[in-house]
Amino acid sequence: MSTEARDLALELRGIGMSFSGVSVLDDVNFGLEPGVIHAIVGHNGAGKSTLMKIAQGVHRPTQGEVYIGGQLLDSADPLAARALGLAMVFQEKSLIPTLNGLDNLFLNAEKKNPATRMIRRHEESQEAAELCRRLKISRSLLQRKVSELSAVQLQMLEIAKALRLARGALILDEPTAPLGNREIGLLFDIVRNIAAQGTGVILITHHLSEVFEVSDKVTVLREGKVTLSCPTSETNVRGLVKAMLQDKVVATPTYRGSAHEGQEPVLEVRSLRVGTKLSGVSLRSAPARSPGSPAWPALVGRRWCGRSSATSVATVAMSRCTASASGRATLPTPSDAVSTWCPRTARCAV
Repeated sequence: MSTEARDLALELRGIGMSFSGVSVLDDVNFGLEPGVIHAIVGHNGAGKSTLMKIAQGVHRPTQGEVYIGGQLLDSADPLAARALGLAMVFQEKSLIPTLNGLDNLFLNAEKKNPATRMIRRHEESQEAAELCRRLKISRSLLQRKVSELSAVQLQMLEIAKALRLARGALILDEPTAPLGNREIGLLFDIVRNIAAQGTGVILITHHLSEVFEVSDKVTVLREGKVTLSCPTSETNVRGLVKAMLQDKVVATPTYRGSAHEGQEPVLEVRSLRVGTKLSGVSLRSAPARSPGSPAWPALVGRRWCGRSSATSVATVAMSRCTASASGRATLPTPSDAVSTWCPRTARCAV
């Protein structure tokens, strides 16, 4: 075995996989280093989930080898993979809502007295408290019922449960799917803390912005093959998209004028400024193309770019419309709308 293999938290070497003669993975090589956050991206059906199930011992590959912490995983056995140091947090929750956090952490793995078979609650509490300290999460999660926890607290508990049994490598499958922006930030703080303590972390995601926000390395899968694998700092969104689409053209979109040019807008914002969140934002919303269709412009951008702030201001303005006898709507002034939404920090420059 090479020195490199011994130094990797997880190595997938020459992995091939076929189901009923249909190839889903073809000669995939992947290495996860200790203390590194490694993102895996690819469109649906690219082979991400199958590759991770092979790593976890759910499937035995048609060809290739899996090494966890330098040790060969020679059987399709998730318990063997866990014993070697690999854990995975799935999108589907494994927690029991009626039990508290402590009971969920040790579910099916309770600490028992060998003679009496009684659960050693004191030992479980001590180990759980140390785990919370290491992950920098609140110990209050241990005493609360799972049904009372928020989405991000559930993810924290799932991660703690996985790391209690396997600390060498951790796979997170779409962990941000049920979370809001603030919760994602909290989760990523925990992920960085885990990596800083020497655990290799694999992040499976569909959100390319998350790749650049938290990962150190990125691998792209397309139709069961690796099309890109490099440090995150050496690529960009265009590079990832090109690797995902491969032979398809990745062109810069050309925008044409609105089909509603010349019509009076139903909502217009000019030179909107909200503290440090927004500056010089202007937009127009044309009438709906058909009854019942939305009349809102599309707001796109990376996380924290100000989309929510702009939408909140516009929503307040729309909600304060007063209908006149002519059937037209009179909006409050922009500064009035902004001050209603956020009186301390918001102002409008027109």
